[in-house]
Amino acid sequence: MTLRDFFRGAAIPLALGFVAVFPLLRGLELEGFYSGDSGVKLVAAQQAAAHPARPFTIDLPEIGGEPAGEFMEPFFRVHGDHVHAVMPPLFPVLTAPFLAWLGVPGVYVWPVTSLLLLIPLAAALARRLGLAGPPALYGLAVLVTSPLLFYGLEYWEHAPAAAAVCGAAALALRRRARPGGVAWAGLLCALAIQLRPEAFWSTVALWLSLGAMGAGPRSMGLFAAATLAGLLPQGVYNAVHFGTPLGLHLGSALGEAPESLVTRLGFARLWLFSWRPESLWPAMPFGLLALVMPRVDRAGLALWLLVLVPILGIVATTPNDGGAQWAPRYLLCVVPPLLLLAVDAGLRLRERAGTGVAGWLVTAGLVAAMATGVMSTRAAYRTLHGTKRPHARIARTTAALAERYVVSNAWWFDQFAAAAAPTHTFLFAKDETALAEIARRLDRANVRRFVVVQSGMGPVWDVAAVMGDTRYRTVKVARQRERKLEFRTFEAGR
Repeated sequence: MTLRDFFRGAAIPLALGFVAVFPLLRGLELEGFYSGDSGVKLVAAQQAAAHPARPFTIDLPEIGGEPAGEFMEPFFRVHGDHVHAVMPPLFPVLTAPFLAWLGVPGVYVWPVTSLLLLIPLAAALARRLGLAGPPALYGLAVLVTSPLLFYGLEYWEHAPAAAAVCGAAALALRRRARPGGVAWAGLLCALAIQLRPEAFWSTVALWLSLGAMGAGPRSMGLFAAATLAGLLPQGVYNAVHFGTPLGLHLGSALGEAPESLVTRLGFARLWLFSWRPESLWPAMPFGLLALVMPRVDRAGLALWLLVLVPILGIVATTPNDGGAQWAPRYLLCVVPPLLLLAVDAGLRLRERAGTGVAGWLVTAGLVAAMATGVMSTRAAYRTLHGTKRPHARIARTTAALAERYVVSNAWWFDQFAAAAAPTHTFLFAKDETALAEIARRLDRANVRRFVVVQSGMGPVWDVAAVMGDTRYRTVKVARQRERKLEFRTFEAGR
């Protein structure tokens, strides 16, 4: 695929993307995150930027120079003399250079870039497959009628993974497969899997789609070999460092995956058969058009494989429902092919309706469907904006604390305060006994002041009573309505 081929037919929606995306990003409070997951990734990226020679490790927290790894919240695991985040490790490492260069806004470079790349990639894939209508419409649909905008404006690896899979499909799926394109497609799928393990199922689907498009065993074997080659370095590192090629994140996820069929059917119901924010259809109602007039040729089969195989595979293997999200984030890689099917179905339906009254009615219906998608995207942005704002206040309040040590009994607190991590040491007290032990160790280290943060959303302890047998006494109490937080400052008496 030449650069000219890549951008052909997508100039207008891509220009619209540049015009719209950056003001939308500037309207967000970037220190706050929609989900605490992003805060964990930010801590990992901060550490990768701080010591690039060992980018996959996180330093142990210390109290007076002594390791205090036992006081880390559950999304971090102690491994020898260092720590790892229980998250896919590659994305924070890739964002670390931009974080070092631009500060917190730098971590949004890859998600925003991926969103913009998806516009010409969708157009190129539509053109390669011979779908109906101008390719620009497919790029436009990505921008304004799907949850991709939401994930492109958040520090999450879902948009980059979706862009990698869509790029792989654009390179590999053509009437006559080319070895270079197939090999690069395999490498892009390896990248997607390292960003989001569930992209494995999109990789399987793309391998099957190659066969559906008439590719021979040689091309399919080349694709598989390239994918394995792309996964090999990380797999070797995992095997040497963790003792398993799966690594910490995937190994933990598979170990925690529920086996109950009822639970898995519950995931499917939530994602596909409900009308909640976590469901696919409220986030992209325009996608329902794909079901109105399904495409049944080779191109249609290839696209439907890219939609259905991942859905079935992820429902069968996911460890949870994805938590806080807009649309099912684990299924984000199926959004581009589903949008292509929807736009193609709408245009073919319009063509079949002709130029009479039926044609006008169909056109009105398509415009209404597109408008509904735009309204859903607008709601997604407002939700993202409204959620990031209070979480950014938590980060700013914490960053303004003069005290270095911040102790909390809320396991999620350090995630939303992650922007303050370079200047503060976060300690997690799982119970009152742990809090008392932290206080004793701070006392031995001659720490004069520290802050205890509690949330009214969880267990509330009588912290002053816990400190009763120490030198520490309350000198200041501040409250913040975001997540009902209380910041209690303690100072050592004489």
